[in-house]
Amino acid sequence: PELLREPPWLRKARASELPTLDVAPKQAADRIEWTADERARHAAYKTHRGSGVPLEQQLVEMQITPDGRRRVTAGEPLQPDDIKITKSYYYGEQPEVVLRFPEATSLVLWNSYPPKHWYSWGENIEAVKAILARHGEAAMPGLVAYVQSRAEEGLAIALQVDSAQLVPTALHALRNLKKAKAPAIAWLRAHPATALTAALPLAFGKDKAGRDDAQFGVRWLAANGFEPLARATAAAYGGEMPQALQALLDADPLLVLPSRMPKLPGFFVAPSFRHPVLRDSGDALPASAMEHIGSMLAIGKLEAPYAGLGVVKDACTSASLAEFAWDLFEAWNAAGAPSKESWAFTALGLLGDDETARRLAPRIREWPGESQHQRAVTGLELLAIYTYPAQVLFC
Repeated sequence: PELLREPPWLRKARASELPTLDVAPKQAADRIEWTADERARHAAYKTHRGSGVPLEQQLVEMQITPDGRRRVTAGEPLQPDDIKITKSYYYGEQPEVVLRFPEATSLVLWNSYPPKHWYSWGENIEAVKAILARHGEAAMPGLVAYVQSRAEEGLAIALQVDSAQLVPTALHALRNLKKAKAPAIAWLRAHPATALTAALPLAFGKDKAGRDDAQFGVRWLAANGFEPLARATAAAYGGEMPQALQALLDADPLLVLPSRMPKLPGFFVAPSFRHPVLRDSGDALPASAMEHIGSMLAIGKLEAPYAGLGVVKDACTSASLAEFAWDLFEAWNAAGAPSKESWAFTALGLLGDDETARRLAPRIREWPGESQHQRAVTGLELLAIYTYPAQVLFC
């Protein structure tokens, strides 16, 4: 394939610059889309957290200063200096504790307590839903902050919450967060109109991070059945938005490249790896083409791979790509498994097959005993891509 003979970065080809538009996003009211029965069920949640602790002492245990305690009991939001963490072993409080307080205090405490201090080693889903059932849309500031802090759990909680404030987090999770990708997809599918209304101005805005996430999200939504809605939303904005959307959808994904291509690491010695084999001719790829595949792996992510890998997988046999990926992984491992080049590990998830899963499983069992817990966690994430039952892999 031409992509493996002369990839776009050798030709200095780049995607055309998309326009930058100064468009204010359309506003819509936040809505919690529960039935009356669902709201009643969530409101019936009972908390026993801190039930034996006086409310004033509970605020002390939450590391809130005297000024902060006076503020929240008066129904005023906490200020940045109202939290002073003085215990090195302090792990925070579970959100359900706010349900113990009177209405006004409960609401400002939920909406202004820093979400990073909420204890996350427990089941918070039902407690947060109970807070939403108690306060309704008035609890949105706290929910938005919670989702931003804990995208995986938060987007699952907010699946029935239609709010443009959640769109940036959902778009970021879709493109960048492996663990939060599934709830992000579920949320975007549940609220495509809100997602596109918020995403289109971001996709052509000036903020690069938000722009990249939004462009990825709009492309994803268009590719997953929502292109007519995307076009209708762009038309509703009017002006240059429909043309900008067309340019985005027409952009060649193979030309979406970093400003500077990374250099392949020293352990990537193409001739020492087993060569991928072309499906149509049975010929093995030359070393130069293997290096191009290495570059594709290096510029992508497991959850957002470079589009050219699809071309590679169509052109080459699955088994030969899996063998290439395994040799690459072994070379990375022998080089000390540098974290900077961890794409050589996650390549197993992009190019591996069932045999890769069988080989990887015993390594995952060994790594925790070798103080490689995080590598084992990543390995389990890679195994989740395959369909082999756990009892087969770990028997």
